[in-house]
Amino acid sequence: MPTPRIFDFDTERLADYNEHRMNRALIEQPQLIVNHLHIAKALDGWATRMEENATEAGSDEQFDKGYAKALREVSAHLRQCDYLPGGAMIEESEDDGPPPLAFGV
Repeated sequence: MPTPRIFDFDTERLADYNEHRMNRALIEQPQLIVNHLHIAKALDGWATRMEENATEAGSDEQFDKGYAKALREVSAHLRQCDYLPGGAMIEESEDDGPPPLAFGV
């Protein structure tokens, strides 16, 4: 059986990917994680288009590159299950500091 395209991503480029966590999410919350993977794929496509268009006339290249990086960061968090209940981005803690980086460059 072919693997759906939503699973076509490089786990080596993710800072905190955990196969066990992904497998557990697929069993316990399959609709939610599949939705997150679809969103991550769409965000990656958006980021790619932003990067490709960054040098067009009238474009602010630094802004576009920064925006694309932010899109990829959210995409990485989605693929790491960080936005699932109990995930790194959802955990309630007393320290409301900045979230951890997820996309290794």
